[in-house]
Amino acid sequence: MPERITADHMKRAAIVYVRQSSPEQVRHHAESTRIQVGLREKAVAFGWRDPVLILDDLGVSAGGFAHRAGFQHMTAEVSLGHVGIIVCFEASRLSRNSKDWAQLFELCGHLDTLVADLDQVYDLALPNDRLILGVKGSVSEYELSLFRQRPQEAIVAKAKRGALTCTLPAGLSWTTDGKIEWYPDRRVQQAIRMVLDTLAEFGSVRQVLMGLRDEPVSLPTLERERPRAITWRRPTSRMVRSIVRSPFYAGAYAFGRRESRTRVVDGRATRTPGHEKPMDRWTALIRDHHPGYIPWEHFERNQRRLEENAHMGAPRRARPGAAAGVCWPDCCAAPGAGACSTSSMGEAATRATNAVKPIVLRRHRAASALAPGVRTRR
Repeated sequence: MPERITADHMKRAAIVYVRQSSPEQVRHHAESTRIQVGLREKAVAFGWRDPVLILDDLGVSAGGFAHRAGFQHMTAEVSLGHVGIIVCFEASRLSRNSKDWAQLFELCGHLDTLVADLDQVYDLALPNDRLILGVKGSVSEYELSLFRQRPQEAIVAKAKRGALTCTLPAGLSWTTDGKIEWYPDRRVQQAIRMVLDTLAEFGSVRQVLMGLRDEPVSLPTLERERPRAITWRRPTSRMVRSIVRSPFYAGAYAFGRRESRTRVVDGRATRTPGHEKPMDRWTALIRDHHPGYIPWEHFERNQRRLEENAHMGAPRRARPGAAAGVCWPDCCAAPGAGACSTSSMGEAATRATNAVKPIVLRRHRAASALAPGVRTRR
């Protein structure tokens, strides 16, 4: 409908907005980019000599969580009254989030900015055009939820059967027939068993880490650049915790142990992945699925120990009057008999025990080195 384009629109700029949802689409679906860029010729046919081409959002999702520099720049130019028409492939290219396209359409309606797609030219000041383009925006938002829901349901169904080929931790590998077995390198197996045995003996990730750092010991970990490739690194707390937290080492297949959470940052919804969920909320958990390094009962006991250690390490609030040596009625059996030091003594004993354990461990290793006939467990 070229008759909707007036001389006032021609005095302002024409913007051709181009977007694809992911870097994979940009690499493997170059035809879509070519078609969208070709819309510049349509703007020239409308009468604009030099339309502005926005390519900043190639490979960026329009679901509402990613920051789109190109879309933000276009919205700012519209709000300043610098844009006469926006040309796009379809409404889904502008946005798949109701908040974004509703804000843009409202600005276009108030500032007399046209929107054109492959079908027609829309004047957002007209109720019918605003309704049609709004319905297209709602449909594009609904389509995005369907695109995500269908493959996700298939993934969950396959994971509940234990057939989903996920990334395994170091020490386990997939066979050609889709089963899980121990990693064929015996050095990798011994390193995993050493960490789990040391945890069973001392019951603390910190003690395991200190014992490993006392000697030149490295732990296997997966490389990010090469899938399923093993590299050896000096142990860290995160590496040790990932080993003792993984149910795969206990012969169990688990899926959906972590989730993404959304919070508002600087006025925009931001999604952060990697938040751990309780075991009863895991998507799938199949025990005795494959050979493990420890029994499931030992894994549960280790998790209880880690939870207890986490609670012990939490900061405690001092009782009022504790510094003055006042014994409170709910603190001991003989109120007023003197300063109650039960909690302080318990904390001091815990600190002393944690300090002595690595010393005892080092002395035990030193004695073993001096007495070759004595064997120690590694």
